[in-house]
Amino acid sequence: MPWQLPPLVRITDRTAKLERQRKRAATEGYGTLAGVSGLDRVGKTEVALAWLHGLRERFPDGQLYTHLGAEAAAGPMAPEEVVGQFLRALEVETRQILTPFAERVALYRSLTAARGLA
Repeated sequence: MPWQLPPLVRITDRTAKLERQRKRAATEGYGTLAGVSGLDRVGKTEVALAWLHGLRERFPDGQLYTHLGAEAAAGPMAPEEVVGQFLRALEVETRQILTPFAERVALYRSLTAARGLA
């Protein structure tokens, strides 16, 4: 079972926001979708990670994570790479990961549809 979140870092001035999100997730169940927006380098990723760390027990099948590299010199990670990375974390055989992209996405959806996975 994959537990891929980076280590939790200390964040300040976000306790109330995190508590609201935790309560929201507790009432809405596994299908909860939350977005974090803001300017560059204001701590969006740290807020999202703190929220997910706080909800670990709600995701018995693991938590997937990747750094998309939006600011990397080589550019952001391609969707094909992201799906491949997640499939490897879910212990999918390499031959299945080398299939056309649409098939990989369908496989990912099938594998994760009934799981308690973040």
